[in-house]
Amino acid sequence: MQIPQHCREIGEYLVIDGLGVRTCCCGNSVKLPSSGNIDDDLDSYFSYCEKLRTDLNEGKQTSCIGCHMLSEGRFDGDLKIKRVNLSTGLPGGIECNFNCSYCTYGKTLGASAREDSVYDIMLKLGGTPSVEKITYACGEITVSPYRDEILSLWKSKKWGGTIYINAAVYNDLIAELLSTKNVNINVSLDAGTSHTFNIIKNVDCFDKVKTNIRKYAATGGNIFLKYILLEGINDNKEDIKCFISFVNEINARVVIAKDNRKRKVNMSEAEYSMFLYMVKLCKDNQIQFSIIEDYFAPDLESIKSNGVYTL
Repeated sequence: MQIPQHCREIGEYLVIDGLGVRTCCCGNSVKLPSSGNIDDDLDSYFSYCEKLRTDLNEGKQTSCIGCHMLSEGRFDGDLKIKRVNLSTGLPGGIECNFNCSYCTYGKTLGASAREDSVYDIMLKLGGTPSVEKITYACGEITVSPYRDEILSLWKSKKWGGTIYINAAVYNDLIAELLSTKNVNINVSLDAGTSHTFNIIKNVDCFDKVKTNIRKYAATGGNIFLKYILLEGINDNKEDIKCFISFVNEINARVVIAKDNRKRKVNMSEAEYSMFLYMVKLCKDNQIQFSIIEDYFAPDLESIKSNGVYTL
């Protein structure tokens, strides 16, 4: 007998980028090519979700095979988008004032098949009552030409969610949203010293970024500081120790990530050692931390079997 399977992301989570839509951020998720128009893309999304859900209910193999999000059991409820991830390549969301060494989006940010801007898309989503949370991960919002319109709409709709920023520019509306404790900010700091920060970001503004993060922290909102491990650059005790010290100072949470360009290969022995060192410091200082599991996929079995990290 074939066992039905279910994933709560299907029909509930929508990922939109410049070239299409997906049901989740997992590496094996199917991207539906964009028609250039968000209305048509939403129709395609729901049609695909219906088909995917039917196949899972019937126990058929799908592109989701092996995903840790799958659970046994049927799902026959209404498909309602509750969470939206606005990802790279959306017109009006392709601007960035950094030039990070690990960024893989620099060549593709402008490669968009869309007619509608990120603000047009958010206006459309604003008419969808089921939407509760937005993740803004397309370019640097503080330099977007639609910055004020987007943040004002976010405020008026009382959406929750996460705004990915680099904190080089402070913004009062972001601080106001953060103070509601319904919206988080995620800053990929990636360093504990200005020397390493400058090498990674190619911008000399480490102290300014830290000052702005402190101002955001004063709102009492939730701040996530990301550390992307980069072999031979920031995988050293000095940077990690200084980073954790700053996390402690502002009472932030930590997200540990892996170089996106190496997500399909195991960490080196040196990288793994520094990964364990960061985890130890988080635990010793009672800092809440998480890892981006999809990036660590080759290492995940070892990480979990050693009791380093549990869901």
